[in-house]
Amino acid sequence: MSNKVFITTIICLFFVEYALSQLPCKDSFPASMFQNASFEEHGECNPNWRGEGGLIDGSSTAVFISVPYWHAVNVNQSPRYYNYNCHLTGLSIFDNGYLNSNRGYPGIPQPLPDGKGLVSIEQYNQHEAGVGIPENKTKKVYITSCLTNNLKAGTTYYFDFQFGFSLFNPNFNDVTGVWASPSPFSVGIFGRKDCPSFPLNITPDASLGCLGDSPGWISLGKTELRGRNQWVEGFIEFTPSENISAVAIGPSCDYNANIADTFALYYMDKFILAPKKDFAFKTISLLRGDVCNGNFVLQAPGYNNASYQWYKDDLAINGATSQTYIVPDNAAGYYMANISLPGWCFNSVPYPIHFSPIRNFTLFTDTVTCLPNTIMLDARWPGAQQYLWQDGDTNAIFTAFNSGTYSVRVTDGDGCVQNKSAHVNIENCDSCAIYFPKAFTPNNDGINDLFKPLNMCSGVNFAQYHIIIFNRFGQSVFESNDPHSGWTGTLNNRGAPEGVYVYTVQYNFMQKLSVQLKGTVMLLR
Repeated sequence: MSNKVFITTIICLFFVEYALSQLPCKDSFPASMFQNASFEEHGECNPNWRGEGGLIDGSSTAVFISVPYWHAVNVNQSPRYYNYNCHLTGLSIFDNGYLNSNRGYPGIPQPLPDGKGLVSIEQYNQHEAGVGIPENKTKKVYITSCLTNNLKAGTTYYFDFQFGFSLFNPNFNDVTGVWASPSPFSVGIFGRKDCPSFPLNITPDASLGCLGDSPGWISLGKTELRGRNQWVEGFIEFTPSENISAVAIGPSCDYNANIADTFALYYMDKFILAPKKDFAFKTISLLRGDVCNGNFVLQAPGYNNASYQWYKDDLAINGATSQTYIVPDNAAGYYMANISLPGWCFNSVPYPIHFSPIRNFTLFTDTVTCLPNTIMLDARWPGAQQYLWQDGDTNAIFTAFNSGTYSVRVTDGDGCVQNKSAHVNIENCDSCAIYFPKAFTPNNDGINDLFKPLNMCSGVNFAQYHIIIFNRFGQSVFESNDPHSGWTGTLNNRGAPEGVYVYTVQYNFMQKLSVQLKGTVMLLR
């Protein structure tokens, strides 16, 4: 064994072992800044609350349970606690068969990610008179704890956790609503400078909406997770701007609009919070790429005699068994590597990859219209936050009154920039006219082979066009509604004889009244 592997192995003896259900081996993490990070310590099982846990800081002694170091943020919001050692016999939310029972409460995905204890967070999005209530009126339930050591301003931290999308009976009819775990869901981590005595005694209205908007709390970071009847790994990287003494976890400040008339409940376990440097042994490096241009290349930590398997969103990537991995274009997600060594196996920290939505920004093609019309140039694009037109205008939509070239600079929240331009031609179509040649020679020499109109207003489209050509006997030899096709001088798939032909045309442009023309053309060979 190399010195590098030996030293790393010794270091990892101090790390807490962690069983990650989606990946093929036990994992290692640094010590968490949370005490009771896996919620294994708890008070007595409460038989009056389904016999499987209770409400942390619950107002009623019938459902109250104590979980050391963990609390509700407010007195009127009690997060739920569960422990397998308290589970009921039969119809337990820990049993896989629970889904088939006539119970409306969501079951817990199996197997459990770590130990026996876990908690849940909630968000209630109910409608008022059939209209979805705003985010600041949604009830959100958080769990909080004071830290073993303060988070230091300017230091980068990793928060790694397990997040469970619940099992529930979709046929259960509960008049109070439907419990579910809609996907995706955005989870946030919040902090405050002091560590008060939780739960805080505030009014019910003050507990509605996002915790980041409440006095004393600041948003530290968030992540969006997806899943169905499973545990997934969540990961948030953040750098606080001030020292933090207490942290809370729960719904982010996003609206989570997919939750409508639903009591949304999600399970959480294994809270690992530590400085980024403590995760260095399992941190993926970015060799190349950025959100603006893509071209991401990732590299897992290097060890002698190691084998690698890359994962995207907990799913193995076929053939991705090198230390480095090239991320396909637009394949956003969380990437991690499973690293196997003789007698040891661990998983890297998930590496989030996203792409700027304005990488594919398009403005418009060259455009023509007729006076008195104007042209509305629409630069709106998902993710774009700033617009700058050639004259300094900063609106997303620009009105063009004159012909010319127009350009716009679009910037998104990642600082990515796209510059696009196009030409606008605004014609006085009342002065537009068409002309026909007096003769043509359809002999396939590439010169004057086609009889068709000449448009004096280049680029202005016809609103209507119809032509009929007759021979000297009054027989129709050609008819078309397409001004671009023209007559090739044929009749019944054979060359028409030389001579004079008569044509009639009816047309109009976008704004011009219908015009009728009649004339003659000489066919020469």
